[in-house]
Amino acid sequence: MGKQKLNDEKVELIKHLLSTRIYKHHEIAEYFDTSRPNITKIKKEHRWKEVPTPDDIRGKYLWYKLLNGKLK
Repeated sequence: MGKQKLNDEKVELIKHLLSTRIYKHHEIAEYFDTSRPNITKIKKEHRWKEVPTPDDIRGKYLWYKLLNGKLK
């Protein structure tokens, strides 16, 4: 099974989840079907640095979109 491709919205949501400090890197990686080192690189802005960290309202909106299958 191949790794799922990330897009801007998913990375924005990952950055939101990282900013909440509720979830560990491996939990976020598992949910998005990517590697834990990839999540760390996103946090340290070694990857996807052009995607901003959303504010709390935008982050909740993206989470809602993901849970309702509207985030692809």
